Amino acid sequence: MLFAACGAAPDVHANATPDTITIGQTCGQVQVEQGDAGPCATSADALAHYATVYDARWGAPADFDSWTIRVRTTPLSGAPSPQVTVAGTVYYATKTIDVLINALVVLPHEMRHVALGPTSNDHHGWCDEFCGWEFEALQFDEHGYLGCPAPGDTMPRP
Repeated sequence: MLFAACGAAPDVHANATPDTITIGQTCGQVQVEQGDAGPCATSADALAHYATVYDARWGAPADFDSWTIRVRTTPLSGAPSPQVTVAGTVYYATKTIDVLINALVVLPHEMRHVALGPTSNDHHGWCDEFCGWEFEALQFDEHGYLGCPAPGDTMPRP
């Protein structure tokens, strides 16, 4: 299972610091961890695509150009259990987003956190618009993770 590293108290997210990693390549605001990641431009182009799709619907988060996006080739810390893989997380204090190399599609989720701030870690209200948009625009399904009704499900969830 892939998850973003959300859910802790807002102050934990506001003050958390990223894992220490060795950067192998840099392309603008994208840094790629040393390892088997391929050319930096490949990741940067994919991330730029996902950011453009997000921006077209929601607008760029304030000051987003000053954020660093790190593409990780090693697991992110913060998984609640060994069966869970953390695909992305936001570090507000250092203006850093970490995303796994095989899960770059989570960038819009993390951009939403940047836009809404540390109190968005509970995803309150994300079912209303974001989750359906994400599924439609990116074919990325977080309905279960976010606790939203599945597409086409008209039954209210408890």
